[in-house]
Amino acid sequence: MKVIFSVGSFLLQFFPLTVFLKVAFLNGKHQAADWLNAFIWGGSAAILQLALSIFFSRGHPLNRIILGFNWYLIIGGFAVIANQFPFLEFLNNLKETGIFLCLLIVGIYTTFASKAGFVGAVKISMQRNISNYSIWLIILTCAAVAVSFWFRGQTIISSAVPLIVLSVATRLFKRRLQRGRDELALTHDGR
Repeated sequence: MKVIFSVGSFLLQFFPLTVFLKVAFLNGKHQAADWLNAFIWGGSAAILQLALSIFFSRGHPLNRIILGFNWYLIIGGFAVIANQFPFLEFLNNLKETGIFLCLLIVGIYTTFASKAGFVGAVKISMQRNISNYSIWLIILTCAAVAVSFWFRGQTIISSAVPLIVLSVATRLFKRRLQRGRDELALTHDGR
């Protein structure tokens, strides 16, 4: 049952992005109306996913990268509903960079306002390392924003590569924190 719950919660994280992409490319090549509908549907799915994740998280921090994507979709959805077309044009000009800017905002906020930091790891005894790794993730996200902006419109370089780098760095930092916690537990046990 625990495995099913883990797989379900993992897949739920990608639901809003899947909805957004499905609606945006419903007719093959996306049109302006598809873009607006995608933000409404993707933003709605992001709100639902966030609510369910918070309800079922059991004290575990939410994935910060997914959180950044969700905020991008929610902001875009509210911009469509509020008829903020200049803002939507701004998002359109940013292309994939808008997602990384939302991720940067999430990273800065969680680094300084959450014990889990940008890394998303709750290890009270490792708070200094969590803060250090979170700062490194902010630096990497700033680099991702720059790369994404420089190569905007070229999907592989502007979104896939920076996203993979951030995901791998986050996993690496979490593993190092876990290893450090395990080593700390061994020293306290006297082994």
